[in-house]
Amino acid sequence: MPQTAGLDLAAARIATTAAGFIEIDALGRTSAPGCYAIGDVANTVMTSNHALADAAIAVDHIVAPNSTGARAAVPQVVYSALELARIGINQDAAEAQGDEPAIGFTTFNTARPLLRKAMRKDTCASSPIWTGHIAGRRVGRPAAGELIHLVGLEFGSLNALRRLSATAYNHPARAEEIRQAVETLAAKWGLARHVFA
Repeated sequence: MPQTAGLDLAAARIATTAAGFIEIDALGRTSAPGCYAIGDVANTVMTSNHALADAAIAVDHIVAPNSTGARAAVPQVVYSALELARIGINQDAAEAQGDEPAIGFTTFNTARPLLRKAMRKDTCASSPIWTGHIAGRRVGRPAAGELIHLVGLEFGSLNALRRLSATAYNHPARAEEIRQAVETLAAKWGLARHVFA
């Protein structure tokens, strides 16, 4: 839970949610002019990764007031005997927003990217086109917290699949599983022309 109860935020005219989080906009600004909030008091995900991302956006806006605050997806990692990492949304969330996700696995089922298939407005429903966006990725294996960053670099890229498949990976390396996941997805869903063109 956010630890905001004793801060007397109402006196500072800083609005909070019913759950006690400080309300912020996309740049980290609160309802009080010139006041920003980051971290566990403002971000419901409550991870250090999100706090650092929020801080970068807030500082960018303070230094350069015309900055837009665009944020890439922030990775989440569980450090345990088997590291688990994820970025973006899962299959259920993609379907809930109207996408038809395609999932690609590596040969050992250790990494899988979730991709969004979207319809162009000028095509009929029976003629879907693939956007090639990565909607999410989950990795479960040693060094998952490191591998997730490679996908994060392409998050939001229009040609993410093509760029990930064209990257030169060290062999043998855990990172090359990313290419394997893209290749299996392309083969399974008939995307070879789009991915490897």
